[in-house]
Amino acid sequence: MSDVSIALEVAPYELWREEGVLRVRLKARTRVDLREMRDLLRLAQAVDPGGRMPLVVELRELVRVAPEARTLLVRCSRLRGRPVAFLAADRSDRLQAEFFLRFNRPTFPFRVCADLEDAADWVIRWAPAHVPDR
Repeated sequence: MSDVSIALEVAPYELWREEGVLRVRLKARTRVDLREMRDLLRLAQAVDPGGRMPLVVELRELVRVAPEARTLLVRCSRLRGRPVAFLAADRSDRLQAEFFLRFNRPTFPFRVCADLEDAADWVIRWAPAHVPDR
């Protein structure tokens, strides 16, 4: 019997729909490059073809998003008008999000949230009438 190593590529994120809200969790200690961001945006489009479902983005510790991936995400969010609640485990990421909010004035609703409960309270007012998850 020989030893065989099997490598699986694992996406640096999780994406799911929950009670009318699109949820994205960027996994700890990962880097999201342009390719991963494109894949993530395609998945979001497949889960929410209308593009109006509010989005909760949760960054775990030590997540790095490449500048070109961040630019693509902002551009796509601007086109859709999707409300975004942003949570970050690292204080520096929260500060960067606050900086983005203050100086970029996004055309879509955007809020930096302290915790998941804060994000849930904020997005609930943007969520369309609940459609059971398929």
